[in-house]
Amino acid sequence: MSNVTVGQEVGISGREADVLAAVGEYLSNAQIAHRLQERLRVAAPAGAESDWAAACLARARGRLHDDLGALRESVAAWERIGARFERAVTLLLLPDRAAEGRDELAALGCARPAV
Repeated sequence: MSNVTVGQEVGISGREADVLAAVGEYLSNAQIAHRLQERLRVAAPAGAESDWAAACLARARGRLHDDLGALRESVAAWERIGARFERAVTLLLLPDRAAEGRDELAALGCARPAV
């Protein structure tokens, strides 16, 4: 399940960046939320082809909709593919597991990113 190219992964990552930018501006505008949801919908097929893309899209959905279930889905996906940094960053978004994320980042020798 890894037919997605690096270029496509960058595009998927861009969808998550779109979500972050909009969340940073406060999603009071339904049109912005709709546009972001549409971008995630368009990117969704990549999630069927790449475990990395699926994990990234789940995290983006979780952030967009404040959906802890989607964030947990993302954590599990990062675990399956051994993406320790991405898993740790996603754990920071789960209040009950944020300490675990901080510990993992420290073990990796990484500074805590702004999430």
